[in-house]
Amino acid sequence: LDSMGKLLIGFSILWIYMFWSQHIVIWYSDLPNLTGPLLKQREGNFAPVFILMILTVFIIPFFALLFRSVKLRVLSLSAVAFIICIGIWINRYLMVMPVFTNGEESVFATYTGVALLFSGLATVLLSFIAFRGFSQGVYKKDGGS
Repeated sequence: LDSMGKLLIGFSILWIYMFWSQHIVIWYSDLPNLTGPLLKQREGNFAPVFILMILTVFIIPFFALLFRSVKLRVLSLSAVAFIICIGIWINRYLMVMPVFTNGEESVFATYTGVALLFSGLATVLLSFIAFRGFSQGVYKKDGGS
């Protein structure tokens, strides 16, 4: 579990590094078609969601995983991993939604926001069911026919 915690904190640091590297290059190029969507993520109704994403993907996991006691408990390590998953989902949400909205309406209470939420949940459940079936041998090849 300690090694898994170190891996999670490593990936969290790697994520913030790649996130910053991507944003600094786009910001420095100052091309309107690239900086527009980038700045739209951080403005209007998307600003609190952007802050929540940074909190859930980097700040909370980083400071939680500094403690060895968190890394040695299955429940606390699972909670941190779940928080990271939520943050990554918010990251994907912010990649899509600011481009297709004006940023002045409610972020999650739109048809597109709800549809995106349910499609993400359906994908996760379908993947879980399929992988569970593969691990239990439900989807074995039929030898004779």
